[in-house]
Amino acid sequence: MVSSGARLIKKKDGSGNLVLVSHELATQPGVIRWEEILDPVEDSRITFQGEEIIKSPAEPDFKPITLEEGRQRIFKDQLIVGNCEVLNRS
Repeated sequence: MVSSGARLIKKKDGSGNLVLVSHELATQPGVIRWEEILDPVEDSRITFQGEEIIKSPAEPDFKPITLEEGRQRIFKDQLIVGNCEVLNRS
């Protein structure tokens, strides 16, 4: 894990907010981005006030993690994975 960040996104139906959490993972030969979309109502690891995210889930920096990828796409020459299942955290 290299870094993590989060941003607030609004649901299309206007019924609330979701949080897009993005983790950058160091791999050989580069960096990939793992994105999670979380509901702050269901996930107690997320705290926000108004439009600002106060606390969001983050993996420990520079610790190995093993994911099973659910989907992938390439955006601006960077591999982005989603729907991942965490298999192992060291």
